[in-house]
Amino acid sequence: MRDMPSDSNSPCVTTPARHWQHWFQRQLMVGRLGLAIPLILAVLLGNETYRKIQPTDFTSVEIEQVWELEPGDRLGNYQVSSGLGDVVIELGGAPLYMPMAGEVQPISANCSLFSSAELPAYRMRLCGLNWAKSGAFSQGAILGRGDRVALALLRRQPQGTWAMVEPATSILEQFVTPPQP
Repeated sequence: MRDMPSDSNSPCVTTPARHWQHWFQRQLMVGRLGLAIPLILAVLLGNETYRKIQPTDFTSVEIEQVWELEPGDRLGNYQVSSGLGDVVIELGGAPLYMPMAGEVQPISANCSLFSSAELPAYRMRLCGLNWAKSGAFSQGAILGRGDRVALALLRRQPQGTWAMVEPATSILEQFVTPPQP
């Protein structure tokens, strides 16, 4: 504790309450710095993980329909997250689940492609997931979380391209409903 001045007429008189206020402010500043370091590390490590997914790692799918605006396009300073044929679900940060066992592959920085042996003629494009995972997953696994997630169901055409079709509500519900034990 800092010594108090001996001259009571001095303008620098420190009361115990004032001393504690200064002590608390110093602790708060150290606390802010203490929180800033892990936050900076998390951002840097997260960026490094994101950089590991290179455009060459993306899978491609040729969609039969072509519209002027597609997910990933930009309008001015804003990124388009869905287009014609997408169903956008307001998840508000809630998770998206695997509706059945299958595989998820990145198709762009913001979109992934879900496929399953149970539905060989279909693929589901998922856009807008934060921290989306890729690889093989079992039914009920969490794919990622998002605020607004766009889902588009693709059906394989005889000539090898894919067309967007309306997804069944029951399949979409499986993406947003946690598995029952």
